[in-house]
Amino acid sequence: MKIKLSIILGIELLVLMGCQNKQAQEPNNLPNIIFILVDDMGYGDPKSFNAESKISTPNIDKLAASGMMFTDAHASASSCIPSRYGLLTGRYPFRAKHFNWRTEPLIDEKRLTMAGILQKNGYKTGMVGKWHLGFDYSDYNNLTGGPVDRGFDYYYGISRSLDQKDYYYIEDRHAVEPPTEDIEAGVGYGKNGWQGAFWRAGKAAKNFKHEDVLNIFTQKSIDFIEEAADDSNPFFLYLALASPHTPWLASEQFKGTSEIGDWGDWVAENDHAIGKVIDAIYNSGLRENTLIIFTSDNGPVWWPVDIETYGHSATSIYRGMKFDAWEGGHRMPFIASWPAVIEQGSQSSRIVSNTDMLATFADLLGVTLPEEEGVDSYSFLDALYKNDGANPIREVIVGRPDNNDLYIRKGDWKLIGTNQLYNLATDPSEQHNVYEDNKNITSELLALLEHYKRDGRSAPH
Repeated sequence: MKIKLSIILGIELLVLMGCQNKQAQEPNNLPNIIFILVDDMGYGDPKSFNAESKISTPNIDKLAASGMMFTDAHASASSCIPSRYGLLTGRYPFRAKHFNWRTEPLIDEKRLTMAGILQKNGYKTGMVGKWHLGFDYSDYNNLTGGPVDRGFDYYYGISRSLDQKDYYYIEDRHAVEPPTEDIEAGVGYGKNGWQGAFWRAGKAAKNFKHEDVLNIFTQKSIDFIEEAADDSNPFFLYLALASPHTPWLASEQFKGTSEIGDWGDWVAENDHAIGKVIDAIYNSGLRENTLIIFTSDNGPVWWPVDIETYGHSATSIYRGMKFDAWEGGHRMPFIASWPAVIEQGSQSSRIVSNTDMLATFADLLGVTLPEEEGVDSYSFLDALYKNDGANPIREVIVGRPDNNDLYIRKGDWKLIGTNQLYNLATDPSEQHNVYEDNKNITSELLALLEHYKRDGRSAPH
């Protein structure tokens, strides 16, 4: 009788577990979402993406092992500002009206963002970190046009990169303390002086210290998670770290811990901070139904001479770095981890862009984007569910380096400007320009790019 009862209880437990797993995937049981964006980290820096990396990244690697690694994921630009515009709006950066971020907001007031669509559908939305998409700066007590005017319920962070004046924290729409103190520049090194403890001279708030920013952003993120965990509604946290972008300011705990100097130490410390944020999800008991996405905004400032000096390629096998149209400028480490849904240790080689977040979140919510929104955004939700079949999420991707020469890629063919053509299947490191022998492909790609410009969208209607 005891044996029979044990069998019955065992069957009931299996059925219950199956129901719970099914329930976790039901559309009405929406996940919490944490989107972690690091600043200037290369594809070759995390060990999970580059076994030859000389940097310790145990927390990023653990996240990769817990979910899905995308090996062909791209920022929509190879520099901070346009890349973030593409991420937030689902639009290629070349569609932006301007990039006058120092004087005005870059995202139109009525434009739907990846936070806005979640906010409209019941999510508590928060952002911590680097915005870099402009404010109306006329009044430090009323800084409009930023995160809380573009889909976020809460914001704590800085308006620009950590090496760009002026230096102060913003909470929601006001400066926590205005920048009133003159500070000298931090001295960098390297080919262009943008490595090490580099920042520009300018004004700073009395409470602002560059070396405190990473820890403050980490703690503010943990605070948001702990508060949101008590809410019945799901939450979305966009953590936009200002690092490992310069200044490289590893604490005493991490100094000298890597084989490659300041950069390796600083990336390792950022990995440690990311681990603390992920731990907060576990401690809140929410990890099973929390989707965590990790990626970078663009490539690193890591010159060929640095590869030679340190024996570390921050972009793995890929050519180029930040600002470049070559793969090293925009091919990013990209991880999606959602224990209730995503298979552990899985990979996807399908092409995705950071512009795809808006459509993916809309798909997750089961809502249709307005025709004028997310015009370059494709949902990759099917890939997370491993329902990807043989069809690509998108066959074409367009990106913006730090000049006006866009690149366009269709399948394995990638055109930079009008006269650099590479076949990434046979030449992933972009060493052989085959433009002269394939002018018909160049013409096809240029015509397709003009079509996207003329039509105002690349995503299907």
